[in-house]
Order: sequence, then structure tokens, then C-alpha cells
Amino acid sequence: MYKRQTLGSVLAAGLLLLLVGFMAHNLPGVLELVVLRRLTVEPGNRNAIITITRYLIVGTGLAVALNIIGVSWSSVQWLVAALGVGLGFGLQEIFANFVSGLILLLAVSYTHLDVYKRQANGGFGQPGKAGRGQRHAARSG
Repeated sequence: MYKRQTLGSVLAAGLLLLLVGFMAHNLPGVLELVVLRRLTVEPGNRNAIITITRYLIVGTGLAVALNIIGVSWSSVQWLVAALGVGLGFGLQEIFANFVSGLILLLAVSYTHLDVYKRQANGGFGQPGKAGRGQRHAARSG
């Protein structure tokens, strides 16, 4: 069923998206400070929980904002089905890399605060320059 779009609904969706952006940027840090540091969770798993929380916040906020302006699931389901076919054929490697990144977030036990040693040839391990790990970022290639 078609829902009428008004200026109020578009403004409400825009405000919701601003709030979602603010929450996606700040809530994971608050989650780490208030909840995760009190639990016995490894730092790598903390980072994974924070990243997945950010994805959930953005996904839920986007779905609610689209619902406010009148885009229902029945009108988007064909787009999602086409995206599924695209993932099956052309975007399979990109999606596999994304899933692998999520698995690495759960499996890697070091964080951007850990100190590591780098060998002269660029490998990790024995003598060489010490440095700090950096934040993991999703990439494809």
C-alpha cells in the first residue's frame, strides 16, 4: 500500500538519520566505556562487538527512516532479491571479503593499542622497529 509522503515525514526521517549517525558514531564508545570494560571480554572481541553494534544501529535506523517516508518492505523486497542475485554472481568476492572481515574481527586478538615488533623485511616477529597496531578497516582487493 502506498503511503503519502509529507514534508513532516521527510523531515522526521532526516532527523532520525542524523540521530542514527550520531548514535553510530558515539554509542559504541559509550558501550565500551560503560559495559564492555567491566566484562571479561578480550580487546579484539570488544572491537568486534562494537563494530557489529554500529552495523546494527545503521541498518535499523535506515529501515525505520525508510518506513517513515513510506518505503515499505513490500516495495523494497525486489531490490533485495536482485541484490541477492548480484551477490551470487558478480559481487560474490566482495561479499566474501566482508564476511571474512567480520570473522577476522572476531578471531584477531590484537587491537590498535597493542605493541608489536616488525622485522627489517616487513614481517612480524623478532628484532626490528616497534610500533602500534592500527584500527582494522574493511577493504577489498
